[in-house]
Amino acid sequence: MDADWLPISLPIRLSPCGYDDLDLVRVGTLGPEPKIRSITIDRSGDHDLKLYVLLDGCCESRPPSTVAGQRVKHKKLSLYTLYGQMVDIEGYIVVDCIINSGPDGIPTTTVQADLHSVVIGNDTGEQPAYITEWIENLPSRGWPAQTKTKQTITTVRTRDGKTTEKSSTSNRGGFNHVTVEIGHPTLQSIVLGTAGTQDGAYSRRGFLEFHAGAEGLPAASQRRIVRRSIEFALGTSIAAVGWTEYDRENESLRSSMSHSYLPSRSHHDMPPALFHPRYQDYIDEGIFGAYVRSFLEKNSDYELDRVVWLYFHAQSAPLDMAAVYVGAAYEVLRRAHYKRPENEPRSRLLPKDQWRSLSRAMRDAAMSSPDYDESHRGEGGALGALLSKIGILNEVSGIKLNLLMLDDLGLGHGEIEKSALAARNDAAHANPIAPGEEHDVLKRYRALHTLVARVLFSILGMTVNYRDYSSAGFPFRRLAEEQGTTRAG
Repeated sequence: MDADWLPISLPIRLSPCGYDDLDLVRVGTLGPEPKIRSITIDRSGDHDLKLYVLLDGCCESRPPSTVAGQRVKHKKLSLYTLYGQMVDIEGYIVVDCIINSGPDGIPTTTVQADLHSVVIGNDTGEQPAYITEWIENLPSRGWPAQTKTKQTITTVRTRDGKTTEKSSTSNRGGFNHVTVEIGHPTLQSIVLGTAGTQDGAYSRRGFLEFHAGAEGLPAASQRRIVRRSIEFALGTSIAAVGWTEYDRENESLRSSMSHSYLPSRSHHDMPPALFHPRYQDYIDEGIFGAYVRSFLEKNSDYELDRVVWLYFHAQSAPLDMAAVYVGAAYEVLRRAHYKRPENEPRSRLLPKDQWRSLSRAMRDAAMSSPDYDESHRGEGGALGALLSKIGILNEVSGIKLNLLMLDDLGLGHGEIEKSALAARNDAAHANPIAPGEEHDVLKRYRALHTLVARVLFSILGMTVNYRDYSSAGFPFRRLAEEQGTTRAG
């Protein structure tokens, strides 16, 4: 991920004092009164993370007030070995990447450890009012709200020894974000939008603001769930490559930059539904807000963040395995659906009381049969093994539950849905794909991909029109309408 556009920066190439082989990380503004006072290091691996520290300018060095590890002088740079503690520091740090000459004269690079993240901040003790995550891979959308900026231009003229000033003010703005009221104790609202363009073209960069509720800001886990809901709605995985905490005066308190992971690894967006009553790829604030709030409300019961994770991993999987991931997402939803008290009885063939009597009679009959001795009845015997499986005989098979859940949710289904659900088993059991059947495998995977979206939207109580990726042209249909039908919704 290229994150040089952030208010903070990931490792960038600089040349302090002639050291061209060092990668520096900017952590503050050099000057008489630098704001940054501390750094927290998160590293990977078992190696020490060594950092070159450059303080208050390229040609001046002084030790920070506290440092964990051993300090080693390196000309006008200082080398420190850090172990993840907070370090009071001002200026720049450099990830240790030393280029040496090998025995054959060929340059070799030695990296002491991988840097996962760097946190920098002022440590004023003030509680932040909101936190902004900096997003990569955000697709373009028609946003419902705009950010206005005011620009004042002052012209100074001198004529006949008299100086006059003339000021003009202009308002500029663009539709670039959507605001969603959440109303949770740790999350009052979110704001999602684009972060500008690059070289005149859309840059797929954006921001996601989390505004604090009555009990403060959301934890990282809750922010991840919000991102999952947004990913699913936009049809692509997004990456948070950094964050900044702000106070009520919009002054930054702390910032972090980190590596991120895109499960879909693709810029080919596959939006699952319309989030606007009329226009494709537009965002309606009311529809989008209702969706995000429902996602957050039902996430814990249905493991929706896990569902979306599997859903997008399918997009980067090999074609013959893609249906395994999206099929697993369907199974997570089905399992949660039939754990609910109102649905659980339909996952059994007989009511609990009837089955309890019948299973007891079956067990007693088997144990009293004269055809089996104690060696068969023991835990390791054949009869004991069979009796241990009596409990699952009353369970409705997963194949039947797959279709039964569609009936429960009022989702129409036909041969396309049945074939899509079977695709998961074919992929999981490595059933062979005959030459020329690759396109059929792709169609079945896309049908299952579409079906998971229909189920998830139905669970959330949405009435959106879904996009049918199992039909030519990817038409939009009513949620209850089965896939592949002639008439589009």
